[in-house]
Amino acid sequence: MDMERQVLGRRQAALGDLHPHTILALASLAKTTHCMGRYVEAEQMGREVLEERMTILGENHPDTIEALAHLGTSLWQLGSFAEAKESAKKVLEKRQAVLGPSHPDTILAMATLASTLRSLGR
Repeated sequence: MDMERQVLGRRQAALGDLHPHTILALASLAKTTHCMGRYVEAEQMGREVLEERMTILGENHPDTIEALAHLGTSLWQLGSFAEAKESAKKVLEKRQAVLGPSHPDTILAMATLASTLRSLGR
């Protein structure tokens, strides 16, 4: 994780915060942080990645949709099930529109939403 922080810092210094390679480095660090169980940090970074990808790529770009999906996972881990549900719904809607209903990522989004709804008792 230290090396990922170094990569992020160097990319920020060389390329700026909104360069796609810098955003990718932040996304990678957010995923690693999530995998380490540091969900609050992962959520904060995930929100930043989502905001930056929406600004640079637009809300329907596959990388932006992926950022929304990762944020939803962090929210779920934090017990923010209502917000995680909204995230999962948006991911499913966008993946259906962009990738189609039979794409593996769309099917995964459907499973994620089902799991989130189950967590809410629905």
